[in-house]
Amino acid sequence: MRKAKVLTNILLLTTTLFTSKINAQVFSKGSGILNLGIGLGGYVRYWGHGYSSTPYFNAAFDYGVYQFENEQKLSVGVGGFIGYKSVWYEWITTWRDKNGNWHIDQPVKSTWTYTYIGFRPSLNYSFNDKAMVYSALNIGYSILNHRYSDPTYYSSTSYGSSLGWGLLVGGRYFFSNSFAVFGEIGWGMSYLNLGVSFKLVK
Repeated sequence: MRKAKVLTNILLLTTTLFTSKINAQVFSKGSGILNLGIGLGGYVRYWGHGYSSTPYFNAAFDYGVYQFENEQKLSVGVGGFIGYKSVWYEWITTWRDKNGNWHIDQPVKSTWTYTYIGFRPSLNYSFNDKAMVYSALNIGYSILNHRYSDPTYYSSTSYGSSLGWGLLVGGRYFFSNSFAVFGEIGWGMSYLNLGVSFKLVK
């Protein structure tokens, strides 16, 4: 009789732990997660000999603000993002300086820098306490600056800000309570974004 009671208690404890594991949510109302990523591709790109660019370096923060009553694993988040990318073109040319002197086969460099900052609402679904998927809409400003230089001439021009947006879907997998890897695909400053996530709140 005692053995049966012990086995019953073990079974109840195991079932409780398993159920809580399944029902646990890695992202919910009150959660805060920071992404640090490197993006590849995107609508800011150039082709041809002499063109080079950095990846799209970016950071984003998502904070859970609403939990659906009928589907506890589904939540709404809001947050922000910031990103940076630089593209430059170098070529060899012959030119004449301000003093009238000719320079034969001298290098010239033209650089475009993009800074992207804005707002990021998201819809999140947690499978358990390890894995989740989400979709997000990035809405923000793309700030473009152009710099042109040669050995005796230098100029820098701000092209101003323009409103932009992008859609993405992504997923995170947590290896601990606070550390995860993530991947995102979508349309915007990058087509593929990979990086690490840190759970800072809850």
